[in-house]
Amino acid sequence: MSATRPESAPARASLLPSPERRERLRKIRKIRDGISRYGVGAGGIGVIFALALIFIYLFYETLPLLKPVSMGVAQSYQVPGDASRMPTMHLTLDRYEEIGARFSQSGVITFFDADTGAIRQREQVPIPEGETITSFGRSESRKRLYV
Repeated sequence: MSATRPESAPARASLLPSPERRERLRKIRKIRDGISRYGVGAGGIGVIFALALIFIYLFYETLPLLKPVSMGVAQSYQVPGDASRMPTMHLTLDRYEEIGARFSQSGVITFFDADTGAIRQREQVPIPEGETITSFGRSESRKRLYV
């Protein structure tokens, strides 16, 4: 009796598969190789296609930078408020360029529609009796504070 192999197990002549089994394994390997070859090829073509689309998109986005600049008057209207009686100290637009504001020397702030010039609201800054506005100042652009 052997300590490494039980008596009931049949002895094998070789650890390699039989010739029929090897032939079948070769056919399966050939099929898998073909599938892998076409799969890797399709993946490579997909990567090239994706890169081409990225370059087309970047060209589409940067094309306006290459065109010549042109400017024109989009809308024209008089400054809202009585500009002859109340000289303008500051004229500004909001960050969306929809509403404008005119600060006059008499302390009137006129808010108007930037597209049409129609007055939306007027506010009077309280000025003590006998005092006049002599200067105008504003803080940094982010805070939008006026003095």
